[in-house]
Amino acid sequence: MYDPARRIFTPQTQPPAKDEVVGLREIYQFLRISHRTILLFVLLFAGAALAYCLITTPIFTATAQVLIEPVRAQSFLQEGNAVETVTDTGRVESQMEVLKSDRIGETVIRSLGLIDDPEFQPGPPSLLGQALDLFRPDPEPMSEADREAAKLAYALNLLSDRMLVRRVGQSYVVELSVRSKDPAKAAAIANAITAAFIETDISAKAEEARRGSDWLNERLTALRNQALQARRDLEQFKSSGEASSATEARVKLAELESTTVSHTKLYDAFLLRYIETAQKVTYPVADARIVAAAAKPLTRSHPKTLLIIAFAGILGGAAGVGTSMVRRRFDDRIFTGGAVTRHGVDLLGTVDCVRLRQAPLRATPISSDRLLAIAADMPRTRFAADLRTIKTSINTALLDRAASCLGVTSVSDGEGKSTLAANLAQLFALSGSRTLLIDASPGDPVVSRKFAPNAEFGFVQALAYPDTLSRLISAQPSVPNLFVLPLGTVGERVSPIEQMASDRQRLQLDDLRKHYHVVIFDLPSLAAAPDARAIAPLLDGMILVAEFGRTNAGALESAVRSLETGRGRLLGAVLNKVDRKNRAWAT
Repeated sequence: MYDPARRIFTPQTQPPAKDEVVGLREIYQFLRISHRTILLFVLLFAGAALAYCLITTPIFTATAQVLIEPVRAQSFLQEGNAVETVTDTGRVESQMEVLKSDRIGETVIRSLGLIDDPEFQPGPPSLLGQALDLFRPDPEPMSEADREAAKLAYALNLLSDRMLVRRVGQSYVVELSVRSKDPAKAAAIANAITAAFIETDISAKAEEARRGSDWLNERLTALRNQALQARRDLEQFKSSGEASSATEARVKLAELESTTVSHTKLYDAFLLRYIETAQKVTYPVADARIVAAAAKPLTRSHPKTLLIIAFAGILGGAAGVGTSMVRRRFDDRIFTGGAVTRHGVDLLGTVDCVRLRQAPLRATPISSDRLLAIAADMPRTRFAADLRTIKTSINTALLDRAASCLGVTSVSDGEGKSTLAANLAQLFALSGSRTLLIDASPGDPVVSRKFAPNAEFGFVQALAYPDTLSRLISAQPSVPNLFVLPLGTVGERVSPIEQMASDRQRLQLDDLRKHYHVVIFDLPSLAAAPDARAIAPLLDGMILVAEFGRTNAGALESAVRSLETGRGRLLGAVLNKVDRKNRAWAT
């Protein structure tokens, strides 16, 4: 025969745990719950980035381009039509290093007077540097030349840090970028560097041509003397005619003429090269030329406000997601019905957080007195509908029992157990069942204050004098079939539940079952007192109340284990004060 109660009371084996799969629905729920935190971090990071951009000194970048000619410099001994084309990148890389060299930098610094520019001078030492200077020995005094050298070295290092030289693709164009706080100064420095580079190359070419011209001049003197001497020897032989025979005379004459012609041609060739070299000394041609001079930049290159704010926003979003994940990982509050059932307890139902609308645009929480009777006074509310669902779940679990004694407790105080107990009692009474509501919560007897505010005797006295029980129970005229046993005056030694849990009081529950169909005990919370655990074995079922967004999963699991350890019959749990508009709520 099917026994609905057996399904609830019989321990069931837990199904094997499945690996959690994160899908679009889970991601959507996570973003819906955490979007405020993520947005807050995005705004904080973006605001910090904006503040950084506003207080940071702007930096301007000027850019110039130089074309490196794809030929080697001609030697002064090469023919004018001899051109050697470069096929490797070594020439361009070498010229880039020359462009970044200290020789070019020193020329620019001295020509523009940057050595005395405040931007190229060391600033005041930081607080940490000043503190460290206290423990360092006093430096030796420097001469004027040493100070100038130190200032020049600092300016060179700073200029090197603010200068960027790169090759444009695979071309022979080299791009030079210079950063400065002053846009005009950045353009002036970039143009000065390219001009110094061109002038250095021209000077090197002129120096090479001058040295070649000097060598050619000396060589021409020797060649001229050799040509003149060959001419004299030829003329002297012709005039003297010294030879032993006619054949020997012809051979000697041909030799002297050949020598004279060779020396004359060599002299003429060197003379022509000397003239060309002399022209190079006066008008040398550089192996590089300026393609585009640097212009004054109109916009700052640093800080890039939009880029920094966008990056900060992305970083803030990542930080917000990480923070939300950590909070969600360590936040074990109960927000869903699934979170209740994961701890080995059935979910009897959920109850909405009740608010009474008093004006069209104003909503305030309902008063506690009226909240205890909302199921009878406002049966069409969502709260009453939720309670009827819970009542149906309880009836299904107790089909085979003619009369039932139920206990309502909570994980901790303030979770609405008394409200739930009072309204459930009214629903049972309205359905035709004789119902007795017993206030057994000494900590906060709200049931007694609502239904018997002036009662001085009640449940406590009935335990001491069982014969007076019928006189202490009061019928409620507003709700037919509803009877209330108030708490009464509580002593300080033993709680009423401990008295009822003693052996001599067991028969009293049987007496109550004879007169009432449903007996509901409003018990203290499990965190406040062990009363609920003590009386649980005597009752037909226990109802555990947990509050939405407040009860911790660990506390719920501990409460369930406490009731099961005390051999109590836990019918299930109720998730109370559910805010369905809360983004953490998910069915």
